[in-house]
Amino acid sequence: MFILTLIIVCNIPTTLLLLYGRVFVRLPIISFVGEHMILDGIPQVAIGDNSYNIFLSNSEDDMIFVNETILPFLENECRLRVCVPERDFNPGVALFSTYHRSIKQSEKVIIVLSESYLTDLNCAHLLLEHIIVPLVNDKESKPKQVLIIQIDNAIEVPDILKYNSRFKSFLWKADSQLEDSLYVIKDWLFSEKSVQCVIA
Repeated sequence: MFILTLIIVCNIPTTLLLLYGRVFVRLPIISFVGEHMILDGIPQVAIGDNSYNIFLSNSEDDMIFVNETILPFLENECRLRVCVPERDFNPGVALFSTYHRSIKQSEKVIIVLSESYLTDLNCAHLLLEHIIVPLVNDKESKPKQVLIIQIDNAIEVPDILKYNSRFKSFLWKADSQLEDSLYVIKDWLFSEKSVQCVIA
């Protein structure tokens, strides 16, 4: 009602008011929602404004293993901030630049390696070959350690990872004690080149 009165009394062009609303009302709201977005009850990370202890790379088929075993251990027991693209990336983002930025902002990288990962073009081709490996080998960037959790014993670690000293791999044995496998991860996490915890 106030806006309608303003238009009539002051003879302000409607186009000008619409432009004002778009710039000073709509855009700040969109920006706020984007930064505090909640998807399925999970606060979405505003990529670019945060740093992470761990960037976790896995295929969609391995999400059950990740959600039930790896993530609870990293986030609840180790109290680390973990970037999980399937959970933390907002819909519609440019994948290459968002992957690149979030990995660069992470102290370490964990890859859950499986047959599914190696046959997923997004994982093996885009993420691994064109982002993770180049960033790890980038001499101008801070050295980044990568842990490969091989959950499928029928596959081999690709040569691109096998002969790089910054990549450590171990075979996750389903029939072994869970604590033993998690200890390997914890030992790597808090080794001599440890991550600095960012969650109190």
